[in-house]
Amino acid sequence: MLNKLLSLNKLTTGYDNKIVSQSISLDVYPSELICILGPNGVGKSTLLKTIAKLLNKKSGDIFFNTNSIESLDTKSLSKYLSVVLTDRIIIEYMNVWEFISLGRFPYTNLLGTLKDNDKLIINQIINQLQIEHLQNNELSNLSDGQRQRVMIARALVQDTGLVILDEPTAFLDLPSKVELMNLLSKLCQKNNTSFLVSTHDLDLALTQADRIWIIDKEGNLHDGSPEDLILKGVFNQVFDSEQLIFNKETSTFINKSKSYKSISLKSNGIRKIWIEKALKRIGFQCNEKENNLQIVDLETSLNVNNKKFDSIYSLCQYLQKSL
Repeated sequence: MLNKLLSLNKLTTGYDNKIVSQSISLDVYPSELICILGPNGVGKSTLLKTIAKLLNKKSGDIFFNTNSIESLDTKSLSKYLSVVLTDRIIIEYMNVWEFISLGRFPYTNLLGTLKDNDKLIINQIINQLQIEHLQNNELSNLSDGQRQRVMIARALVQDTGLVILDEPTAFLDLPSKVELMNLLSKLCQKNNTSFLVSTHDLDLALTQADRIWIIDKEGNLHDGSPEDLILKGVFNQVFDSEQLIFNKETSTFINKSKSYKSISLKSNGIRKIWIEKALKRIGFQCNEKENNLQIVDLETSLNVNNKKFDSIYSLCQYLQKSL
């Protein structure tokens, strides 16, 4: 049976006199990518900071392996858990290699002297994250995507089984977000590391996470694979509103108040998929039945009502203005 990296037993979190979430009982095992989702203000960051001992728990227990969090001082805890928060770290006159080396602090002496094994671990992680070309650069000269890789490298050289990442994709463009989540998924398997990741990127969480923790507005935490939570209706329970509903088939949100006109479409393959998406966006529902309004996709053009259009955009413009 796999060792438990983290165990939460009836954990209640909060700050000051406010209770945020309560009675959370969960275990985390090696090689898991766990994404934490939920509306704004439900306590995702509060939960992560409580696990990291940056906030005091209200009640319940937190164990790393079999060690209670109360029994671990900062240096001892740092051998079980590394943390990357959303706060931007500004350090002048320190290059990437030097910054990453700070992750070895649980294993060095008071002077921070690095042994040969420490340097080996640092260089291995730098190579694994493919940032060798950055190691002599100053942190202030890095792009957001490069900086995030460096932050993760520092966490990894700490050599813990569990890494907490609070909104790691917050400042990244879309390709960089996808690359980062792909990287975390690979690191789970290669390094036997588990990641707890809070995020608002629903699409990436659904495609990359092994498990998802969803915190609802009442502070309850729902745990399971993305597929299990969707089929159980948890996404609908947590995210549906008066205007939006989560569609289980497409994993997207639909405007409930939007009405759709019927239209037939003759097309195939990938073109059909994207034409349907465009039509749905402007208020048309495609079907296979004959209809007074019919689109025929000839690949070189789109025909409707004896008119030809050379792009999906021009077709949509016509439909929106004419119907």
